Amino acid sequence: MLRLSVQIRVVISHLLVDVHVPYVIMHFFSVLIHESYSNAVEAHEVQYLYKDFELHSPVYIH
Repeated sequence: MLRLSVQIRVVISHLLVDVHVPYVIMHFFSVLIHESYSNAVEAHEVQYLYKDFELHSPVYIH
């Protein structure tokens, strides 16, 4: 009976680890993706501003 309860406890702890680890990894990746996405959006906006400036400036910048 004692051995069974230990096995159950081990199984539960393994399940918790199996559930927790992917969650942490997914959270990390979602944060990473969000950060890179917002950086990409900012870079894109800067690029657009530069293009806008390029088009409206009298001296064309190559």
